[in-house]
Amino acid sequence: MITASELEKVLFEIAPPELAEEWDNVGIMVDSCKASDKILFALDCTEEVIGEAKDRGCGIVVTHHPFIFRPLKRIDGRMAVYSAIRNDISVLSVHTNYDAANNGVNDVLSSAIRLTDVETAGMGRTGYLDGGPVSLKSFCHMLKEKLNAGTLEAADAGIPVHKVMVVGGSGGDFLSLAKENRCDTLLTGEAAHHEGIEAHVLGVNLVVAGHFRTENPSIPNLCRLVQEKIGNKAECFISIRNTDPFQQI
Repeated sequence: MITASELEKVLFEIAPPELAEEWDNVGIMVDSCKASDKILFALDCTEEVIGEAKDRGCGIVVTHHPFIFRPLKRIDGRMAVYSAIRNDISVLSVHTNYDAANNGVNDVLSSAIRLTDVETAGMGRTGYLDGGPVSLKSFCHMLKEKLNAGTLEAADAGIPVHKVMVVGGSGGDFLSLAKENRCDTLLTGEAAHHEGIEAHVLGVNLVVAGHFRTENPSIPNLCRLVQEKIGNKAECFISIRNTDPFQQI
């Protein structure tokens, strides 16, 4: 059995809190003050995930995205926080600290697309495509396969893809850093319209593959890391109900 406060220490060994951005909220979101022998891992803490935790007997949920992020002005029965409290389920999150951590979101993303000579650049990672330069179109086809992405968007700077910066989630504002690190391409999950324009100005390809698709591959990794650290204190599971909120139509 393990409590939320004990698990928070384990999570912070994996993703130190000092790596989190100042605006972020990491660690314990809800603490039932009860120990659990089952932990559910998901990218997001939705009502569906809380329902899954209840059905599977998981007294703790660990997510990447904090479900308490801005000050709450009201709580109603449709909110996941209400369901968590009502069902005595603790919720913890590792967000930007897990993005930046060794073996975290961006290392997993780098590995998924087989980057070599990977280095840290801020929260992101830079590396070279295994096999040498390819066209942007070929790179995007590879991403669709590796990230299970039916569609994606790209701002084409008119250059081949070789040295790539990856930033899972919302990372369009890393374009300048990608340029500083001599990357020809930035791969991220979300980017604004003006960042697409900026990509053309800077001469950096910008590929937008989806927030969920660039971060969710790191959840099994987090589950595994925690299980290795806690041993038989509790059993760790990966959510099967947490899905991309956006459909590809």
